[in-house]
Amino acid sequence: MAKGVLIVHSNPVDPSRDDEFNQWYDNVHVPDVKKVPGIVGARRFKTLGPGATHRYVAIYEIDADDVGGVMEAMGKASANGELPLSDVLAMPPVLTLCEQV
Repeated sequence: MAKGVLIVHSNPVDPSRDDEFNQWYDNVHVPDVKKVPGIVGARRFKTLGPGATHRYVAIYEIDADDVGGVMEAMGKASANGELPLSDVLAMPPVLTLCEQV
């Protein structure tokens, strides 16, 4: 069982690039994130309803004794080019790191 989750709320930079956003997210970004030690699963959702501020939500499952350390590893992977972002991603996405209680 995962010991934590990272919840990411995101949008394409422009609604006209929605298909490009989803292609990049599913075929490039999620596989890159899953290479980070401790990330054991990923699921994506499209939000529904009038109150959503972001069109998409990704939930990454974390299985690590140090859940915060996984975020540090993601930061390092991003800094060294192993986890590149795309110009199709509206910045900044909203991240919430949660630890199982």
